[in-house]
Parts: sequence; structure tokens; C-alpha cells
Amino acid sequence: HALAALDPDRAELHRQNVWPLWRLSAEQDFKKATHVITNLDQGGLGLPDRDYYLDTDERSQEIRKQYVAHVERMFGLAGTPAAQAKVAAKDVLRIEHALAKVSKDKVARRDPVGMYNKIDLGGIKAKAPVVDWDAYLKAVGHPGTPDVNVTSVAFFEGVNALLSAEKPAAWQNY
Repeated sequence: HALAALDPDRAELHRQNVWPLWRLSAEQDFKKATHVITNLDQGGLGLPDRDYYLDTDERSQEIRKQYVAHVERMFGLAGTPAAQAKVAAKDVLRIEHALAKVSKDKVARRDPVGMYNKIDLGGIKAKAPVVDWDAYLKAVGHPGTPDVNVTSVAFFEGVNALLSAEKPAAWQNY
């Protein structure tokens, strides 16, 4: 299964504070200030905000065009042949666009009530069953986590669908 190969890589990147797909942190429990809880937050975008991917005005389209060219150049500098770099850059933009579509916007992210969705480990496993949460949490140093705060349940449901929909080669490019 292609995702099984991704999980160790994502955990390693998360240990290095590189955040593909989502961010993980230990935060104060909003409703129980004496406790610290594992926090899972949307992430995975190379551009500053979801609107950079979703806005359709001319400026936003130009920014995306330049971003794809930049990503393509970075692949080239890493030794990827030109034709392959072009495909890889398009994969990156497509995946990031899909992540942006399921991400909360800036206004929703300012609502503390909406950003607090405390669920037990079984709850996140049900929302995103494609991820091996036990192995992931162990690999990032949070084994035995009983509860997590998921800032956007819809985001993790979207990530779950995206993990199943994209081909392994596209994930490798991302």
C-alpha cells in the first residue's frame, strides 16, 4: 500500500518541523487549562494561505503560475529531468489546491469555538482511517495519546479522501 510508505516519511518530516499535510503540536486544552493536548491542525500548503489557491482574480492566477514555475525550477535544481520536473510541479499544485479546498479560511480560523474539536484517538481514526494513527503518533513521540484537538474535522476527512485518490508518484512529488 503506497500510504504505508508515506507515513514514516511524514513522521520523519514532522520530527524536523516540516509539515506535509498537517501540523502537530502540544497545546493547552482550551477547556481544561491545566492539561496539555495533542493538536492536529491543517497544513501542507506552500503558498501562505488557502485563498492563494482558490481566488480566481488575475493576480492570484499569476501567483499560482509563478509558484508552479518556482517548484519546477526547484525540482530541476535537485536534478530532476525537465519533463519530469514539469509533471512533478503540477502534481504539487494539484495536491495543494485540493488541500486548500478542504482548509478553513482565515475568518473560520479566528473562531476559538470552531477550532476546538476534542476527540479521542478512535474519533480521528474514524475520520481519517487511511492514516495509521498509532504508528504515526508513536513515530512523532506522542504514543498513547488518548485525546486530540482537531482544528478542522472536515480537513482531515478531506485529507483521508485525497490520500486514497492520488497516485503514489504524485505523493512522492509532493
